[in-house]
Amino acid sequence: VMAASVELYLGLVSILSSVYTIYQYSTPAHERGAFSGNASMNACLIASTMPFALHYFKNQWVRCLILLLSTIACLMTKTSNGIGVFLVVCAVLEMRTRGCGFKYMVIRGMAVGIPLCLALAYLPIEWLSSSGRMGVWKVLFAWWDINCSPFFGCGIGTGVSLFPTIQQMTGKTAAGYYLWAHSDYLQILWESGVVGLVSALIALVYLTRKAWPHHYLFAALAGFAFSGIGNYPLRLPIHMAALTLTVWLILKKGDTPNGKIHQETS
Repeated sequence: VMAASVELYLGLVSILSSVYTIYQYSTPAHERGAFSGNASMNACLIASTMPFALHYFKNQWVRCLILLLSTIACLMTKTSNGIGVFLVVCAVLEMRTRGCGFKYMVIRGMAVGIPLCLALAYLPIEWLSSSGRMGVWKVLFAWWDINCSPFFGCGIGTGVSLFPTIQQMTGKTAAGYYLWAHSDYLQILWESGVVGLVSALIALVYLTRKAWPHHYLFAALAGFAFSGIGNYPLRLPIHMAALTLTVWLILKKGDTPNGKIHQETS
């Protein structure tokens, strides 16, 4: 019962976020994306929690409506990161539902994903841009290379105080000063070094293996994992709450057949 309630909650997060996003972009004066960080993070949240809505509601027409709302909402944000994560989640859901193996998914994902990532990053279209992330990353890691330990980083939590200062000294900004690196993987590397990043990747591999038998859990985890490449779901409360509940479901259902939780009887 608890697991089903959590799945319903996460599904409703996706549905309500989609509806709210469409409302925001239908009202020009409304502040967009404020509910979950910004427009890009809003699309990432919708995409990462969408598998729970599609899994919980069994009616095909309801599923079609959920997918339609999610698609419209993510496209309306016009953010390369958010749209990219949405496409990843849809591709994972489609391939896992068809029963594709992990090796096939990796090969297909690389064949499609690498050109797509290059297109999203480098096409000369204003809304398909990295928003200056790459330039800021170069500056931050040039400073990190001189002043921090490559194994243990600069210390957990130092990014919030040092990122704006480094950007100020170098004059490198991206629509303002960054409090976070806009990449959770790079932020972990910057603050915790190689030791921290390797530890995080080991945890991700473990969760991936646990989630693999259940296509919706695997797709949701893929959404959060890919969100962290160009965004910061670990830094915002609503994203962290959704990710925490997703991890709880993976650990709860990962070793049980068909994801069903059995209770011992005496």
